[in-house]
Amino acid sequence: MSLVSISAAAAPAGKLEPVAGGAAACLQALVETDNWKRASSDLVHEICQRTIAALNEKSTRTVAHMHLIRSLASVNADILSIYGTSLLRAGAEILMLGSSPWQQRMSAAKLLQDVLTILDKETLTSELPFTMQVWQKEKPSRLWKICVTSKHAVWVCSYFWHSCWFFF
Repeated sequence: MSLVSISAAAAPAGKLEPVAGGAAACLQALVETDNWKRASSDLVHEICQRTIAALNEKSTRTVAHMHLIRSLASVNADILSIYGTSLLRAGAEILMLGSSPWQQRMSAAKLLQDVLTILDKETLTSELPFTMQVWQKEKPSRLWKICVTSKHAVWVCSYFWHSCWFFF
């Protein structure tokens, strides 16, 4: 598994969107198997770093990358939480770009929701106000699914924000 994964780990940050998106979808399928439990932390870190790099590049940013991050958040939350700030910024950038396709904006909203649930209190305290501003500035979409997801995300942010202050 490690040879295949190491070779595939480089592909999500590739310069060709179809190849990068396909690699991210394949890695997501691997992450969701029982075999992924045996993956080394170095491999998980490498995949996280390369996927974040792909999300930061408009030419390689795909819905498949966001689905991969969401899968990693559910399986490797402890490792992925290290990259919380980068993930929140990447998701917020996608939401702020009005030119992003609706599928990307929807995936970005779901990605932000998932990442918020795995972050530590310090990161939440520093990043939550910015994330909430992005959601509140999100242009009303004609597609009700994006509106509902964004409103739910604002609610989740508000809940976490108030919970963080409660613990201090």
